[in-house]
Formats: sequence, structure tokens, C-alpha cells
Amino acid sequence: MKKQSIGSGDTALGAVAVAGVFAAVGSGMAAVMWGFDINQTGGTFIGLFAVILLVLLLGWRDPQPPGGGRRAPTAQDHMKAGTAPTPSTTTHSAAPSAAGPTTSAAAAVAPSSGTAQTAPGSAPGDAPAPARADAAAGEVGTKPRLLDAPSGEPDDLKQIKGVGPALEKLCHSLGIYHFDQIAKWTDAEVAWVDEHLEGFKGRVSRDDWVSQAKTLASGGSTEFSEKVSKGDVY
Repeated sequence: MKKQSIGSGDTALGAVAVAGVFAAVGSGMAAVMWGFDINQTGGTFIGLFAVILLVLLLGWRDPQPPGGGRRAPTAQDHMKAGTAPTPSTTTHSAAPSAAGPTTSAAAAVAPSSGTAQTAPGSAPGDAPAPARADAAAGEVGTKPRLLDAPSGEPDDLKQIKGVGPALEKLCHSLGIYHFDQIAKWTDAEVAWVDEHLEGFKGRVSRDDWVSQAKTLASGGSTEFSEKVSKGDVY
């Protein structure tokens, strides 16, 4: 049953019915268990009925707000009176609408991940120009002139001090075959080669390949190259 005020006839009638049922059950149990006669059973019924009815009526009273003040009207009160709720009762409904435009604006400003953006001044269908490979990879220095194959016989790069058989093979794989290639390298090109000698990084500048290559490319020799030519090194 729904809680209503004490003055409601339905509430009072329901309380009487419930109290009567529980009082009848209680007095009947007392007569069976303790052998009450008709007078005792009747007195038990009346006592139980009065107590249960009082408890029900007190329990179904409208709760009063703390301090004896008047309770705030509920939605049911407004429905009964046919009046709309005051603005204070609907303040919470404004929060979603206020948050809605902000969320929509943020979604409109922030581009979705993985979507290519059209550069200013370009047509919508134009693909963006690819970035330079060296800039994307964070290249160091400047790539020197490399060859797909040697011009004739490759020079014996092992005559350069610091270049062994394994490093010579690596130079060939990069397209470095001749002394005159190395002799023309700038500092930026030396830095590029130093960075790309996997397992031997920094050997070009550390062993001064350019200076040695200039001597060898002009037909001269070094103390180390003479040892290599005699077979004293490898």
C-alpha cells in the first residue's frame, strides 16, 4: 500500500484491515499455544489490534522536515494540485543542455585522428606532398655521391688506414668504390657516411679517410698503404 496522510480514508481503512488480520493471527496462536479461553483470546485480540493499528497509523504519517518546517512539495503534490514545479526543482535539467554545445564545439574543432588535412590553397582532392625522406628520418649530414657500380676496377679501399675487409665490403654496399669519391667529401658528407657505417660509426672522421684518400687518389702512397701493398697487413 502507498503511504498517504492519516486523514485519507483509504489509508485508515487499510490500517484497520491489516491490524485486524495480524491481531486475529496473534490471538489465535496464543489460544492454541497457551490454551487461552474465549475471554483471554478476545482481550489478546483487542490489545494486539490496538497496538498494530497505532503503529501502522504512525508509520504511514507524512514525514516532517527537520526543525518542524514545512516539507518541500513533491511531484505527486504538483500533479494533484495541477501546478507546474517551480524553477528550483528543474535546475538540474539545465546542466546537460549547457554541456551539450561545449562538447559539440570541441568535436567540431578537434580533427579526427587518422584523417588527412588539406593544406591551405590546395584543392580538396589533392594529395599532400610527401615529406623528404631524410628530414622524416632525422638524417645527419648530407648524402655524398654514391655509385651503383664501380667505374672499372674498384680501388683497394683497404689501403686507407682503418678500413679492413669487412668495412670495405660495407663501403661497396653503400656505393663507395674509389679514392676520388672519398677525397671529395665535405664535412657534412663525412657526417652522413659516419652515421651509415653500421657497426663502424665514426670511423671516417676518426681515421681521417679524406686526407688519406686525397693522397691515394693523386697516385701517392702512405706508410700504411705501402704495408698493405706488400701484404704486411692483410
